[in-house]
Amino acid sequence: EVVKNDPKESVTIEDAEDGFIVRLPAALPFRKDSASIENPDAKLFIKRMASIIKKMPNDIKIVVRGHTDDQLPSLASNFNDNWQMSSARAIAVLKELIKNGVNKERLSAAGYADTEPITSSFSEEGRAKNRRVEVYFYANNNKHEDSAISNSKQSVLDKQ
Repeated sequence: EVVKNDPKESVTIEDAEDGFIVRLPAALPFRKDSASIENPDAKLFIKRMASIIKKMPNDIKIVVRGHTDDQLPSLASNFNDNWQMSSARAIAVLKELIKNGVNKERLSAAGYADTEPITSSFSEEGRAKNRRVEVYFYANNNKHEDSAISNSKQSVLDKQ
């Protein structure tokens, strides 16, 4: 059930504010309502991505982000909602990267469900574009989370 050689199902790379994103359509690694990577082409792609990551400087961090469309998983699915499915898909890609030698300390995963669509979900083509896994690369120059509070004069918790 994997769509091949379809332009709307191709891997893309785009600039981000402080890094770049490799975007995989969900149909490439996953069957409908699944978070298991069974497609050999997807496994090979992730293996190649891992070999590139291992050559990158260690201050390059990676967040694997899962996204779904606005349709609920089917009743036959193992997932109660899109939060579970998007998170499980992100974690599946993250684990495949680790399996291929990427240091787990460089990685994190996040599920966004249907909260960040890249196009309208009114058509099947739009929903297909919204179902994706993004591998976000960024330079960890200042330990984002750790120093964000300590470097600021006031914590976000202090603001009211």
